[in-house]
Amino acid sequence: MRNNSENSLLEDLGTNLNKSLYQKGWSQVKFAELLRTADTEFTPSQPDISHYLWGTVEMGFYEFLCICQVLETHSSALLPVTNQPKAKYKTITCLKTRDNFRQEFAKQLTCLINNETGNSMKTKEKTKHFITNYTDAGYELGFSDDQSAIADSTLYRYRKGLRNPPLLNAVILCHLFKKELSDFFD
Repeated sequence: MRNNSENSLLEDLGTNLNKSLYQKGWSQVKFAELLRTADTEFTPSQPDISHYLWGTVEMGFYEFLCICQVLETHSSALLPVTNQPKAKYKTITCLKTRDNFRQEFAKQLTCLINNETGNSMKTKEKTKHFITNYTDAGYELGFSDDQSAIADSTLYRYRKGLRNPPLLNAVILCHLFKKELSDFFD
């Protein structure tokens, strides 16, 4: 169950999505159609879009970046994670397939963890160190224990490219690494 900070984050995202659609003059139906015909594997229905706009359903990191791609907007315009100035939109090339996205996410996460922990630590030590820092980052954001904790098995699946992280997990990761969501692959 999500807490107030998590609900607020998803509601803010919904509000910002609504503003973006309004500025473009797009209905929910048109937006869903544009997402379905984009060069990605994300095919939401209009009711899915409605849930996102109300902030009642969490999407995955892949789905969020697909939305940014179709809107041609940087993630910081919809869901700022850092206090850095809003960046300009850029194409994220790994969105054509979910599998490609998961593989690229795995490579980047492994690289970021290795850069954070250094080469002197063994894999188990790196994992423990990362999990502690991830939990601390989640608490800094005011997230619940359920959301802030990451299991060894979940981290393993992320690092092997077997799982698309939920958006709230991606927010914690980006907060930890001081990156905006759209810049995770830089």
